[in-house]
Amino acid sequence: MIVLTAVTDVKFIARKGWFVAVSSDCVVHVYHYEKEMRKVTSFRALGRADVWCTLAVHPTQPYVLSGCATEIKLWDLNCIQTFEEHSAAIMALKFNPE
Repeated sequence: MIVLTAVTDVKFIARKGWFVAVSSDCVVHVYHYEKEMRKVTSFRALGRADVWCTLAVHPTQPYVLSGCATEIKLWDLNCIQTFEEHSAAIMALKFNPE
């Protein structure tokens, strides 16, 4: 059986030739898009599924933020830190460029 999940956010990382997509099953997929598209990696941002997830890409550093349900994680393709202080759903994220 094929299970379809909704893509909830996509961000481009032009300096790497990548795009990062997150879906409602809380899986983050990283693809290289130059010449031909190929998957770089995938990782689970949250242990449960069927929630809204969003992403932010740092403008100069190799970091991605994922926000799924009430949990924010900082990634460099591995989880560096988890922030769990939120009591409501996270709908958007952004890095402060300063």
